[in-house]
Amino acid sequence: MRIIAGKFKGRRLKMLKGLQIRPTSDRVREALFSILGDMVEGSRVLDLFAGSGALGLEALSRGAEEVVFVEKDRDARAIIRDNITALAMDASCEVIPGDYRNILKRLGNKGSSFDLILADPPYQDTETGTAENLLSLIVEFGTLRKNGLVVIEHSRRVKINIPDSSWKIIQIKRYGRSCLTMVAGEEGEKV
Repeated sequence: MRIIAGKFKGRRLKMLKGLQIRPTSDRVREALFSILGDMVEGSRVLDLFAGSGALGLEALSRGAEEVVFVEKDRDARAIIRDNITALAMDASCEVIPGDYRNILKRLGNKGSSFDLILADPPYQDTETGTAENLLSLIVEFGTLRKNGLVVIEHSRRVKINIPDSSWKIIQIKRYGRSCLTMVAGEEGEKV
């Protein structure tokens, strides 16, 4: 696994061994960040279900100002920290342990919000409503800034059902077995 573009282009990332973590492929990351384009520059990014941190680190490489990584697996968090340190980006990153539900609540209660929220939950979780729950919690706790975007990677077999009128689907892209659903708040409002 490597960083595709930006100031850290070509840098290798440590990965967690085993079947617990399914990293976003280089092809899908490249396509995603091509779609996002200039939106990443200067942004504040939340990388949920961070795994190795590849999505958030790609955002940093492409000019994100700050990335908050959320991962409940202890071994994965150690890999994320190693990857951040290898890139000397400790000052621009925070790694938070825990479940996305508790973390979104905590961030919302602190008034913390993001321009871009990247969510790559385990595919079996998206089949049981994790994406819809995630979007509901983002609305409840106000963690997406005005004109912000949520990107959810999920199995191609799963259709994301928008939980309420606070959201609109901007784009859906399919890449092999993976799918990216990009969702924004209605009328660019903070959700």
